[in-house]
Amino acid sequence: MRAFNPHKTLTGIVGAAVLSLLSQTAAAANLVIGTSSPGGSYFLMGGGLSTAITRDVKGITLSTRTTAGSTTNLRLLGQPGGGIEIGMSNLAVVYNAVGGTGKFKDKPIKNIRALMALSMSPLHWVTLADDKIMSFSDLKGKRVSLAKAGSGTAANAELVLRAIGIREQIDARFLGFSEAGNALRDGNLDVFAVSSSVPVPVVTALSATRKLRILSLNPDELKAVLSKNPAFNPYTIKASAYGDNVVADAQSFGVPSTIIARSDIPDDVIYKIVMYVFTKKTTDYMKTVYKTWSAEPGVAAFAKAGVTLHPGAVKAYKELGLM
Repeated sequence: MRAFNPHKTLTGIVGAAVLSLLSQTAAAANLVIGTSSPGGSYFLMGGGLSTAITRDVKGITLSTRTTAGSTTNLRLLGQPGGGIEIGMSNLAVVYNAVGGTGKFKDKPIKNIRALMALSMSPLHWVTLADDKIMSFSDLKGKRVSLAKAGSGTAANAELVLRAIGIREQIDARFLGFSEAGNALRDGNLDVFAVSSSVPVPVVTALSATRKLRILSLNPDELKAVLSKNPAFNPYTIKASAYGDNVVADAQSFGVPSTIIARSDIPDDVIYKIVMYVFTKKTTDYMKTVYKTWSAEPGVAAFAKAGVTLHPGAVKAYKELGLM
């Protein structure tokens, strides 16, 4: 997916006219965005967006709902009265939801539209370096957290373990990110999976006091995993992203994070949200919330996943010269 530089692309585009538009009073829209469990990037990103949009975009109030993550957010969006109107999800889960595959087998979600693509979220398998767990073959009989049931991490972690043939040979746990980090630190867990934008908050926090290893997929394992979903891309997790206490780079795979909305949200509401997110002011603020924040229309990625952009987002991107 093409790298996107909002500072360069929007130079000269977003000025007084756009900011004036965003401050105009519209019919009140009270929306909720589904995020993830604490310790993940969606929890921080969703909180930052809700604060900024509620503060700056007149007529729109955006609240957050802490959820298990990607899979749960898509299910809630698909339910009448599900309690959220916008959700954060990795693109692999969006692909499964729209196509009725994976965790959504024979139950496709049709009432969703894409707003934007965010940074890549690679799957981390985190262990203490002193425990000498060097590869996936060493996970047999180990206590492994796959993340909360209903999260994108759990879905992708299950897929990896089944693709390489060891799912039934581990002692699976289903802990939230922060809970898993605490359990690993305290010796109550051997490995935990977390899929989130780098640097993942829980890994950053844990590496401050513990020396860690992130497990690598070997070439055959990576090939087996990549064949399972067209949204998967090879990704090398750099140890340097976490300072000196992660012992080596890790070969993994990643998927773009996305923001998805119900199709029945009015076009003008989505238009205002997208226009606001793509201002330099918002980009600068979101980088203080999560330093690797980046957003782009993601047209090709969403087409590949089979989900269409919301008409309000299309209008905004065309005005911004991004489509």
